[in-house]
Amino acid sequence: MLALVASNGLVASHANAMLSFVPAGERTPGPEDLTGLAVLRTLVVGVEIPQPVSSEPNVWLGELATTTTLVPEPRGAVLMFHGYCATRDQLEERAVLFRELGYSTIAVDFAGHGHSPGEPVTTIGWREADDVVRAIDATYGPVGLYGFSMGSAAILRAVGELGAEAEFVISEAGFASLTETVGTRFQTMGLPAQPFASWLLFWGSLQTGFWAPDHEPQAYAAKISAPLLVVQGDQDLRVSLDEANRLGGELLVLEGVGHHMGAPDVFREGVKDFLSPEDRPPE
Repeated sequence: MLALVASNGLVASHANAMLSFVPAGERTPGPEDLTGLAVLRTLVVGVEIPQPVSSEPNVWLGELATTTTLVPEPRGAVLMFHGYCATRDQLEERAVLFRELGYSTIAVDFAGHGHSPGEPVTTIGWREADDVVRAIDATYGPVGLYGFSMGSAAILRAVGELGAEAEFVISEAGFASLTETVGTRFQTMGLPAQPFASWLLFWGSLQTGFWAPDHEPQAYAAKISAPLLVVQGDQDLRVSLDEANRLGGELLVLEGVGHHMGAPDVFREGVKDFLSPEDRPPE
């Protein structure tokens, strides 16, 4: 009985650490970067994630901090959403590429991240989807959506589940299933995906108030009628090409790219083709 109580207490503590930010400190490296004693230490004491910090915002959408950059005679605007435990500053390199294609960009800090006020926690895209809806409602005119990793889960849920409207949706490095992506992290550390992933998500569900195993971006994506582009690196250790395929839509594979925003030229040309299919050469 003592072992059962102790083990559940440990897993609950791990779930809380993955979902809550600490005021300051050094962030625990990703699972693929942990080796030897670092893996053991992380399994015992959990991860540490400092409050994500961003640059000063230049425009506020309601209570959401943004970096908004307008281009002359824009083709449209793109609302952009960052990944897990990051901020809108993560998005600038991709924002430059959208502006080169003629789109104004609005990069957003999720609530509790960067300069956006809110509880210092993350729900891996579940409640962040509400921020996507808020940002769309506060933006004048139609917009396209771009999300990286957790940001992908948020935009897919906002459009597919919450009914937000978008001219187009671009998902990069987005997981198809929260259960699967958590399991992948355990496997990267040399542990079985199950039962650890389901155990962790159970305690995470109790702490966040939503049933985490139901967080399935592949189900949200299936309900989206707007044009959908899925961008995925073929060397990503956190999200597989199989998961990317299960999101549906048009697939753009970035060769040699892991779980980061790489291959800018390939990304720009792929997005250009996606947004201007009439300009493609005939096959």
